[in-house]
Amino acid sequence: MDNEVQKSVKRTHILHMENNRKLTVSSVKSVPVFNDKEIIIELDERTLAVSGTGIALEALDLDAGTLAASGNFLGFRYGRGGEKQGLLKRLLK
Repeated sequence: MDNEVQKSVKRTHILHMENNRKLTVSSVKSVPVFNDKEIIIELDERTLAVSGTGIALEALDLDAGTLAASGNFLGFRYGRGGEKQGLLKRLLK
C-alpha cells in the first residue's frame, strides 16, 4: 500500500473501561497532555479528553497505537482532531 493510501485509511478506535478504574484505548496517535487529573489522547480524526483523579499511565505504545491507564475515571469528552487547547482555555471551562 503506498503512503498516500495508508494516510487516508482511518482506524476505528476502541475504548474499554473496567469499573471506572482501568482504561485501554486503541488507535492512539499521541498523548500531548498527561497528569494525575487528565489525559488528552489524539486519535485519527478526534481528540479524547479523559478526566479523573489519581490517573496513572500504565502503558503507552505509539507504534501499536495503544494506551493503558488506571485511576478513578470521571469523564470523557471528544473534540475535533488537531484541536489544541491552551492551559488557560481548559482551566476556564
